[in-house]
Amino acid sequence: MIFFFEQKGQYVRCEVQPTPDGTSELVVTRPEGDQTVEVLDGAGVPRRISELRESMLRAGWWGPLGREF
Repeated sequence: MIFFFEQKGQYVRCEVQPTPDGTSELVVTRPEGDQTVEVLDGAGVPRRISELRESMLRAGWWGPLGREF
C-alpha cells in the first residue's frame, strides 16, 4: 500500500511493505529524500498509520492520498 501527504506542492510518500517473516515495514520518504523505516507486526500497522496520519494533519499536511497495488 502506498499513500501520500501533500503540503504546498511537496509530498511525503508512505509505503507499507510486507516482509517474508510476516511483519511489515512502514517506509516514510520526506520531500528532501530522507527516509525512515519502521518494522511493525500485523496488528501494529493500522495503529501506526493512524498515528502518522494524525501527526501529519496536525503539522499542516493534507491526506492521505493513495492507492493500493
